[in-house]
Amino acid sequence: MTVAPAMKKEFPDVEEAVRFSSEQPRIVKAEGRVFRIPVRFADRNALSVLSFPMVAGEMTP
Repeated sequence: MTVAPAMKKEFPDVEEAVRFSSEQPRIVKAEGRVFRIPVRFADRNALSVLSFPMVAGEMTP
């Protein structure tokens, strides 16, 4: 079990827990060009826990 689910299970005061990955470079090809971009991942509930708006991307799984 990872830290976020374990904290929810072990500490009743923890209402939600969210995991974020460290930066992982990904290679993307678009319009004949290749880019290496930094990417981070988060649990599905990240935006429901945090209060700042999403700048880019989609909220769908």
